[in-house]
Amino acid sequence: MSGTFPSFIKPATPKQFRGAVYESSDALAAECLGLQPDTAVFVSEPVTFAAEARTFVMDGLVLDAAVYEGESEAVGAEKFVEALTRSMPLPRTVVVDVGFIDGRGRAVIEFNAAWGAGLNGCDPDKVLAAIAVASEPISEPPAKN
Repeated sequence: MSGTFPSFIKPATPKQFRGAVYESSDALAAECLGLQPDTAVFVSEPVTFAAEARTFVMDGLVLDAAVYEGESEAVGAEKFVEALTRSMPLPRTVVVDVGFIDGRGRAVIEFNAAWGAGLNGCDPDKVLAAIAVASEPISEPPAKN
């Protein structure tokens, strides 16, 4: 991969390699031994989050938000994610982790499947519906004749 280093690099398909800040293309290549050179990745500048929060979203509504790292107000993360849900299409249920960067504001850390994300301080009674919907089997489309 060509580009500017250091960079935070994460596989587009989870668990293909460790998402981390890589100092050089050689360090990334060592981590990705055996993967195809056209493996899809997400790349961003390294940042330091002063706080991180988890939100559970269903049908465009934030069901609950909780700060799980650092100190911040969960309501700020909730408002950020509410604005995000109005600005882009999202799955029916999703977990959105957001961070606060001093001097810059809030940013999305990552999106997670509601069926597999930990609560990270969210109220289970408030988010159970999102987990249940995300856990429903996907129905197969009818067979074509």
